[in-house]
Amino acid sequence: MKKGYKVTDVQREKKIGVAAENLEELILKSCKKLGFNVEGPGAGECRLFVAEDGTRVDDDDYLGTLPPQTLFILLKSTETMVTDFDFYYKMIRSTRKEFIDTGAAAHEFLSTDIKEKFKVFQRYIAAASDAKTMLSERVQDPTWFQGLEPSEKTKEQSMSKRVKERMKGYYYKTKSALQSSELNISSKNSRDYSINAPPTFKPTKKYSDISGLPAPYVDRHSKLYYSNADEFATVRSLPMDITAGYLQLRGANIIVG
Repeated sequence: MKKGYKVTDVQREKKIGVAAENLEELILKSCKKLGFNVEGPGAGECRLFVAEDGTRVDDDDYLGTLPPQTLFILLKSTETMVTDFDFYYKMIRSTRKEFIDTGAAAHEFLSTDIKEKFKVFQRYIAAASDAKTMLSERVQDPTWFQGLEPSEKTKEQSMSKRVKERMKGYYYKTKSALQSSELNISSKNSRDYSINAPPTFKPTKKYSDISGLPAPYVDRHSKLYYSNADEFATVRSLPMDITAGYLQLRGANIIVG
């Protein structure tokens, strides 16, 4: 009885599906579909391995124990087996080496003199003052305000300012990426040269300018759409230039005053 399997080459450049009854048929069909330049007896030089752990499949009995849709690696006689883990680890390391290095550094940190490091952590925790956490004004906790502008009188004011600055940065970065995207450029071209469609009689669906969720509400002051009370609070806290930016992204050229 034939079963279906998946087969790829050692570089993972092409993946095929093969239905075969035995190992010889599986290798012959895989060689042909993958474009290996081997025919007839020459296909015997190819070897089949389980992609997950690198186990070689060299007889029908073992092949019969494997479930359908098992992924195999087909190798020529001159190629060396690389498991899925090793292949993707090498790929990640070549493109995101900093992630691997960070993980290795964290592992080294947590595995070397861990007792001494925890003692240092405990000293810092013991020295921390929970009483200062609830203090708000500059005069109450001047150390917290070191390096901040003199106009920032409370912690709430300072943190609100930082949040707005981050939101503004995220907005302009997102706006720039959207405007330079191929989708936006192609959409502009299609709008410039397309024939006007007839008007629709269905009410236009509205989506939140903040989250993209369906928005049954609109803020009368800013004209921004929002979907719930939390988003309403966010809308009311936005500076005028951010509000105008959201409206511009939606294509609502409204002057907010």
